[in-house]
Amino acid sequence: MSENSHKTAEERPIDEPEKNDQMVDVQNQFDSRNIKIDQVGVKNIRYPISVKDRSTGSQRTVASVNMYVELPHHHKGTHMSRFIEILSEYRHRISSNIIPDILTDMQVKLDAAAAHLELSFPFFMEKAAPVTGAVGLMEYGCVLSGRKSGQVQDLSVTVIVPVTTLCPCSREISKYGAHNQRGEVRVTVRYSHFFWMEDLIRLVESSASSEVYSLLKRADEKKVTENAYDNPRFVEDVVREVAVKLMSDPNYVWFSIAAENFESIHNHSAYAFLEYNKADSESVKPFVPWVQTEPTEVSQASQVSQANQISQAPASPQAETSSVPPEVASDAFAPGLRQADSGSKGETKGGNGSGNLEGLA
Repeated sequence: MSENSHKTAEERPIDEPEKNDQMVDVQNQFDSRNIKIDQVGVKNIRYPISVKDRSTGSQRTVASVNMYVELPHHHKGTHMSRFIEILSEYRHRISSNIIPDILTDMQVKLDAAAAHLELSFPFFMEKAAPVTGAVGLMEYGCVLSGRKSGQVQDLSVTVIVPVTTLCPCSREISKYGAHNQRGEVRVTVRYSHFFWMEDLIRLVESSASSEVYSLLKRADEKKVTENAYDNPRFVEDVVREVAVKLMSDPNYVWFSIAAENFESIHNHSAYAFLEYNKADSESVKPFVPWVQTEPTEVSQASQVSQANQISQAPASPQAETSSVPPEVASDAFAPGLRQADSGSKGETKGGNGSGNLEGLA
């Protein structure tokens, strides 16, 4: 027994643990290097979730969660435990609609100007073989990502779809046959309203030489290989086919497409990428900053000057035939970026769409 064990709290030395009621908050200490950190937080948190499934209502899966905030230059560090606390608070009601609320809580509780949340998870679909109808489960990678900087929110959905491609050049120059391979197409979209991830996956699959299946009988294999031979595709063809279909749907205000072929006769992969912003196609529209501000009074002379500048701008055939409806075009100044409605916590202007994310298992 120590000599201080019989003493009262008032009699013990000040450096004893019992006396240290106030712990030092090292993370909040001042940092003199004057360097802001863009993202700091926790990564690869494995968490059970439930996602919307068109055929069964919902399916259980496990997500890998990343949570980051922007760290001011004067703070030494962030409080890592608070990320887990926030995630735990929402563990029974994580959904695409609740993502803005989580981002707001991250900003407030971690005293951050910007917050980022990313959930990556496998999504399964039952798929029937083309001839025999044999059913197997196909896995697709999905990512739901959200970022909030100030009051501006950016929500996006990504699907990663395996496909088959057959080389047009090989088919053209060969006496018989052509080399084909499995590929992967990664599509990320920003959107205006709800959509099913199954529809986006099907859109990608229909743009390749052939779909990939988990279960095929001999008759199915014959059908799949012949379909691929009749629909040769370079990676360039794949990204363009997907782009044409996405451009025709006004719901998708911005998207990126990356296609990679794991070549069967080369010691490398073939790769193509494109990014499209529907707002960029409206060249005659005046520039609007990312962050919308309250309307201010503008002098009559200034209004006339701006109107003359716009009326004198060259006509754009693409703008004249734009299929983007007015309600989408008005929000398309920065696709996916929406200013939060101050009257409704976490909601995004024009709707914050899908992601199929429903709630925890």
